[in-house]
Amino acid sequence: MVLLTNLTMAASQLFTLPGIAIKLQNLIYSDSSSAQEMADLIALDPALTARLLRLANSSFYNFPAQIETVSKAVTLVGTNEIFNLALATSSVNAFRQLKNTQIDMNQFWQQSIATGLIARNLLEQLHQKNAESAFVFGILHNIGLLVLAEQEPEMTQKLFSQSNELSPWEKQFNQLGFYLSDCGSHLLKDWNLPQTLWEPVRNQHHPEKASEDRAVLSACLHIASRGASSLFEKDYNYLNAIAPCAWELAQLDTENLQKGLDYAEQNTQQIAKILIQAI
Repeated sequence: MVLLTNLTMAASQLFTLPGIAIKLQNLIYSDSSSAQEMADLIALDPALTARLLRLANSSFYNFPAQIETVSKAVTLVGTNEIFNLALATSSVNAFRQLKNTQIDMNQFWQQSIATGLIARNLLEQLHQKNAESAFVFGILHNIGLLVLAEQEPEMTQKLFSQSNELSPWEKQFNQLGFYLSDCGSHLLKDWNLPQTLWEPVRNQHHPEKASEDRAVLSACLHIASRGASSLFEKDYNYLNAIAPCAWELAQLDTENLQKGLDYAEQNTQQIAKILIQAI
């Protein structure tokens, strides 16, 4: 596991959350903070303000009236949701310097956004209270690949050149001895993000290994990531690769997934246009 250790150490130095995301995180977990304090902090970053307002006015929420200020967005959407949206756009921004030619970054982020949308929709169908966090851990579920591409481009190329008879995660384990989700979850943990975000990323390929409190989140990410991959990659049957234990843990079926896929197809392009501007 020397490679995994080296990758995670390098990632923590190379990829850092913007300062405003860290300040927002401190606010959201403070007992004495207010919604207005959050709005005031966001307003200090014009680019983040613009993206959040565009998201708040998108079909993602479908509010009947235009939201023109961050204060109103925080009031209508809620502080936790605004924090998750800010975290999503800030996280995408953390990888802005990555210019790896082996990865189509536009497709990478679109697929990641679709994963977040599907995971969120699945959890909403289950009436789970952590549904809003699914959008974030879905977007970040595959950042381990970006870390590998930045640090080990030749190894990344070998992964891409392997037979498509194997799934991407099987290729990873065969070649590296670990899953890239292990690397990604380490980075999220180093960012001091809550366990509800990094544990589903870590256990996305084996949701049965998740703690009891995070099992449904991990199972929904497992299903969502394979569902999103089926929309963007046609060289492997991703839907057949959904583990039976994931369906069982989440108490979902293919009809639930189809609703999630439809939701992602309706919203991915619009949200990608907003978030990918951060790169």
